[in-house]
Amino acid sequence: GALSAYLRDSGLEVALAANASQAREWLRRDPPDIVVSDIRMPEEDGYALLASVRANPLWRHLPVVLLSAKGLTSDRIAGYNMGCDAYLTKPFAPEELLSMINSLLVQRSERASEISSLRMQLDEVRSLLEQQREQLQDQQEQQEQAHVDGDAGAGPGRRRRGRFRMSEREADVLRRLTTGATNKEIAAELGVSSRTVERIVTALLDKAGVGTRTELVR
Repeated sequence: GALSAYLRDSGLEVALAANASQAREWLRRDPPDIVVSDIRMPEEDGYALLASVRANPLWRHLPVVLLSAKGLTSDRIAGYNMGCDAYLTKPFAPEELLSMINSLLVQRSERASEISSLRMQLDEVRSLLEQQREQLQDQQEQQEQAHVDGDAGAGPGRRRRGRFRMSEREADVLRRLTTGATNKEIAAELGVSSRTVERIVTALLDKAGVGTRTELVR
């Protein structure tokens, strides 16, 4: 019609749908940047189309303009309550609709930019948290290594069978050794390297005064 021709002449790409069902098909195939719908349509009205747009996660962000010959306040309120972005009462000047569409498209673009910026900030925060986690893990492994090296440096004179003092990490490793877990499995469970587990096992063997894992877990 004349309205769609005017919008095209104004630089917009326009896809026409005869009813709500056809409009939904257009939305599935090629989602637009904005939806302009007459409230009075065959089969389903514009409110039904609006409801389906807002109910779909892929479409709910789309701006929706409702057109109606009804100028009642209750009709406008119903449209806004259902989530329409603008409500235009007939008759209206095509320029008014064009201005409304352009304004909504600018707002949508600005929101998209804000969301993109927030996502970038979130990615940066995640990256910093991951770096801090890795640093803490490195520090923990260094502390454990220092503890293991200290125990190993105590010499054979410190070795004795039976009960012996253990760090919390050593106790964690020993508990898993009793279940038959390998160094690699223990490392994965504790979030440390296999080398760290190997050093802790060596320190436990030294403290217990035994030579094998089997003797250690008896």
